[in-house]
Amino acid sequence: MRTIKKQISVLLAVLMVLSSIMTVSFSVSAAETTGGTVTVKSNLCDSAVYNYTASDKQIQVTYYLQCDNKILNMQGGIYYDSSVLKVADTNTEETCIPAFVSGNAFINFDLTNKALFNATDLKLYDFTSQGVFVTVTFDIIGSGDTEVNLDMDVITATTANSYLELKGASDIDLVYYGNIAADKFAFSSSANVIPDETKDVSVFGDIDLALADNGSGVYTGVTDLEAGTYTFKINNMGTTYCNGATFTDKTAGAIYNSKWTSATTLKASGGTYTFKYDTTTNKLIIEYKAPSLAQIFGDINLELQATKDANIYSGEIELEAGKYSFRVMNRGVQYCGGYTFNDITLGAKYNSKWTSASTLNAKGGTYTISYDIDANMLSITYVPTGAECGIVGDITLSLDATTNEKVYSATTEVEAGTYQLKVSNFGKNCGSGATIKNSTNGVVLNPKWSKYLTFVATGGTYTFTYNIATNTLAIIPEKAETVVKVTGGIDLTLTKSADENVYTGTTTLNAGTFTFKMNVDGTDYCCGATIKNATTGLSYKSKYTSSSTLIATGGTYTFTYNVATNVLSVAYAK
Repeated sequence: MRTIKKQISVLLAVLMVLSSIMTVSFSVSAAETTGGTVTVKSNLCDSAVYNYTASDKQIQVTYYLQCDNKILNMQGGIYYDSSVLKVADTNTEETCIPAFVSGNAFINFDLTNKALFNATDLKLYDFTSQGVFVTVTFDIIGSGDTEVNLDMDVITATTANSYLELKGASDIDLVYYGNIAADKFAFSSSANVIPDETKDVSVFGDIDLALADNGSGVYTGVTDLEAGTYTFKINNMGTTYCNGATFTDKTAGAIYNSKWTSATTLKASGGTYTFKYDTTTNKLIIEYKAPSLAQIFGDINLELQATKDANIYSGEIELEAGKYSFRVMNRGVQYCGGYTFNDITLGAKYNSKWTSASTLNAKGGTYTISYDIDANMLSITYVPTGAECGIVGDITLSLDATTNEKVYSATTEVEAGTYQLKVSNFGKNCGSGATIKNSTNGVVLNPKWSKYLTFVATGGTYTFTYNIATNTLAIIPEKAETVVKVTGGIDLTLTKSADENVYTGTTTLNAGTFTFKMNVDGTDYCCGATIKNATTGLSYKSKYTSSSTLIATGGTYTFTYNVATNVLSVAYAK
């Protein structure tokens, strides 16, 4: 009978505590929330942090118990900050402590910053399988970082499995005022943030589309529409925003206002529409993709989308290294070409009369497949796996990030020849109809241009540098070390100084007259002047042919030549 007496005494104590608590009504007016975190903690389990936003309405906090022995009684409380959280009106004993309502259970929500509860039943509570111990739903009424803390005073288990076995059974104190036998039970917690459906962002009217936040205040949604006329408005966190304009398939950034009442009209050609709404500036962008007229099917299945070029349909796909067999569907008709491609092709002819599939031997990466539906020409370019920016086409090269986050660069050997290439700017292939002969300090490419840049290389080492913000490509050949000599009656090779344009060298000459020319990388530079022992600066040109004359008195002579300005100075020392 020791156990029964103990449970009765606990129950009486609990009843006395609850009856002595003065009921205090606590209400908080709803405030504008900006978000924060809720740390869910307890004296019985590890803490976890949950984020909430201005669009979240409630958070439901749940604690779970699993114990090999059945439970006799429990007593504790949940503590919280009532400036941020408020116990929701939907909470009851049945919803908050569902496993305990079969016995004597009490819970008091009419307290400030806490809810106290207890339960006892000689018929025992069964948590031998994990069950909900206590769960409370809170309204989010404030902002900032806060916490919900479950602090249990008492949880008593028993070695009995039923009421009939209580006589002679032993109590097991799982929790008893600071003493916790954590090795005898498993306790855990979770939380579920519940969004406020009135604080969403959506398109409504003839178009019903929920928009999702991308993290920067721009809400986005995608929908397929058939050809037709649609009217709609914007729901921005429960407030209606309007613009009475008429759009044809897309808009680049129309301003909406909560004071306007006229709906927007979209005259749709039919296809895929992406709605992007900026809740900060109240601007709407609609992007449009026409229905696909061309597809790749087989081992590769890819819908090709229309581009700025009316005939070109294109799509992008990630492929692992391997061999892929495919054909083309052009406006419902199968087109084939029995070719084998190693990563790329810049224009393979296909025919509806052919039946053999094409094979792509892929090294792995991001592949862009384009098809000219009138010419029946297929192009494939790719960026290797791991490359964010790269050269594609006849030259495939991953560009590496630099200290400038907008600039990517890499160096490679290129044989003499003519190459067709584009730049993949994070998956968007940028083209240009320009022709570059060996080098360029900057040519602009564009993802809307379908033509390939023509690069005519004399051969050697080239550095490709691309600015992803301005879409500007630079191609710089590696220049060999400049060789500067004094030739003729004086034979002297000059050495580059700290100034990379200035070369210098020293020689000893006897008294006499010497004729000479300057030679830079095999090209003679001349000046027919006569130098009497020294000069501070003479201009030389490759067009001149007359040698210079140095009348030397004998001694040490230092020749200094600037290859940028083609100016020579001669210094003399005895």
